[in-house]
Amino acid sequence: MKQLYVDINELARNGRNGPIMCAIISQGGDQVNVTPCGVNMYMMPASDRERAYDIARDCIGMEFLFEDAPKRAMFYPVPFMTVFAHDRAGGWFCSLGQCADMHEEVAVYYVDEARRCIYLAPSLRALLTAAVFDTGFMRRAGCTGGMCALSYADQQYMIDKMGLKAGDAARLDDVRPAPEVRVYMCREIAERELEFVRPFPHMGGMRMPE
Repeated sequence: MKQLYVDINELARNGRNGPIMCAIISQGGDQVNVTPCGVNMYMMPASDRERAYDIARDCIGMEFLFEDAPKRAMFYPVPFMTVFAHDRAGGWFCSLGQCADMHEEVAVYYVDEARRCIYLAPSLRALLTAAVFDTGFMRRAGCTGGMCALSYADQQYMIDKMGLKAGDAARLDDVRPAPEVRVYMCREIAERELEFVRPFPHMGGMRMPE
């Protein structure tokens, strides 16, 4: 089956809404696999700011993105990733396709400044639980960790606010390189290795294969 790639931001500009990771379409009677690539920056409204995000930034090392402080990720992943947080060392916390949140089982990845991608946890809840109950988890996993120690009061606040339970924590043994994600410096470099297509009308109805 022929493999093609399409830029996720071009899809968005052409009216494609909602996360997709790949689609199988027909082209001249042949099946073609089309994979969206690139970065979707997920930024929360500034009105959502509260103490838990400050603790995550200062003590865990995850600074979530907000609309009043926009960031731009300087890498180009294949397939596409949603970026929702960063750290002070130039690394980015991402998920494949849809954004990771506290309610969905969406895996969390980390792309460092050298564009190495690692799988961190099966969900954002599992990652934050591990970081709150084990203050050294992020550093041992390959992230920078926080700038200050997590106090007992801050730990209890995170546990109570997010309903964290120690048994839900991600395991360090599960952290691994992520060869399923190729990370390029930019789209132009990706285009030297991969065949890209521009969005066309049939892509508006693409669905993930069942």
